Amino acid sequence: MYQPGDRPLDDRHWKRLNRFANMAFAKRRWDEADRLYGAALYEANRLFEIAQAGGVMRFDPAPMLVVATTNAAENWIVLGRCEDAGKAIAGLSRRLVEVVDDMESPPDFRRQCLVHLKGAVRSLTSVLPRAGWSSDAVVAQVMEVRSAALRAMDPSSPRY
Repeated sequence: MYQPGDRPLDDRHWKRLNRFANMAFAKRRWDEADRLYGAALYEANRLFEIAQAGGVMRFDPAPMLVVATTNAAENWIVLGRCEDAGKAIAGLSRRLVEVVDDMESPPDFRRQCLVHLKGAVRSLTSVLPRAGWSSDAVVAQVMEVRSAALRAMDPSSPRY
């Protein structure tokens, strides 16, 4: 939870970390990229949790979490940490689905997470097969996300 004295609620720190991590990745400095992607993922998670708790922001932390998780997972695959990559991407989709289904989360934030489920599906179908997941397991993950999106878009649903 956000406390006075914490870093401000903006995305500049995350963008800087992500930019430097991408440069390290492009230069094949995998260990440096790992450290920077980890820091970017930590920052994205921090901002995501604040938004979920009702924190007001001038930016959308949901795509930050999708990008940070996907980038970290891509780097973990290069490092041979396929299990970590698969768990992270599957966890990302579950986390977005949980927010979409959570009536206690702010409605605007739930809508943002719903919109970014599409990015999570792209990550699922791109990363999970390279992380060693079977096609059946990938399809099951995608179907879980699809079901959540359909539930949320049901006009008879009181969700929004």
